[in-house]
Amino acid sequence: MRNSSVRYQCRLLSLLVSLSAIGCGSHIDLDIAQQFQEAETAFSKAKSEDEFVRVAGQYQQLMANGFVSGVVLYNQGNAWMRAGEAGRAIAAWRQSQRYRPRDPYLTANLQSALTSCRSEASVNPEVGVAGYVFFWQNWLSYPEKFMLTTMLLVSVCAAGVLGPLLFQHRLVRRLTLMIGVMFVVAAVSSTWDWQRYDQTLRGVVVEGEIEARKGNSESYEAAFTEPLREGSEFVVLEERANWLNIRISGLGAAWIPSRVAVTY
Repeated sequence: MRNSSVRYQCRLLSLLVSLSAIGCGSHIDLDIAQQFQEAETAFSKAKSEDEFVRVAGQYQQLMANGFVSGVVLYNQGNAWMRAGEAGRAIAAWRQSQRYRPRDPYLTANLQSALTSCRSEASVNPEVGVAGYVFFWQNWLSYPEKFMLTTMLLVSVCAAGVLGPLLFQHRLVRRLTLMIGVMFVVAAVSSTWDWQRYDQTLRGVVVEGEIEARKGNSESYEAAFTEPLREGSEFVVLEERANWLNIRISGLGAAWIPSRVAVTY
């Protein structure tokens, strides 16, 4: 019995190390690791859609406890997809992309879900012209950009303070200027992510078809010629009386009931 307990603790410690290396956004302790392991076990044993819904709820509880992780969001998306909830899976995978932008399995799963929901799919939304200037924007993760910006800021300070003591002044000025430019670019890139992730509320339609309205009531006429399908993604402009004023790329603004969507 004692050997079994030791092996179990070793597995949990190993899990902590693994989670730290694959996209975790917060501190991990043994209790969180155990909850994650329980969710993983439940996922492997789930057979029915209802069971996968419960597994998705376990991952949600992990995040409610303060453990925000790219791998948890990725696994939650997998659970939602197995439960037949493509819209909720898309929402989870979009959030996971913030922490795991280079994960090919995540990209493939997301694109497959988007394709199954509508005719056009894109895994790099809203990059526009700026996306060509900041070509790394959807290649580096959200935490990686902030870490890079912090490192460059420290380097600028170090070059400015310690440089004159170690190198010729002209070399120091050039080095400081170069690092300073890199810091400004990284800071703009990080601010862009902060704006689109922390300051912009997004959402996904999770019902089969829903009529978007021109106002926050069923009495208003339809805003678009066709209903919105499950998986339609949007930006929230306003919330009012259980209705969301949303903007959908290529279509414009409209109102939908908040119950037919998930937001993040």
